[in-house]
Amino acid sequence: MKVTERIAKLSQELPPEKQEEVLKFVEFLISRQAHKAWTMERRRTVAARTMGCLAGTHTSSEAFALRKKEEKTKEQRRWKP
Repeated sequence: MKVTERIAKLSQELPPEKQEEVLKFVEFLISRQAHKAWTMERRRTVAARTMGCLAGTHTSSEAFALRKKEEKTKEQRRWKP
């Protein structure tokens, strides 16, 4: 018996809501497979489009360091006569 036949036979024994889950899982696997078929040209196009789009934004550690520096400055001004 082929794998597809076994899947169909076993699926028939499941309740309808579980059959729906099996269907969604198979569709998910197919959708993941489609994403791997990117050509090198498509990858270059996507990379070129996204490169630099986050320039000027801070990483979380940079943002944290900046906030801490501002807090320290504020506290120093607060406690100096």
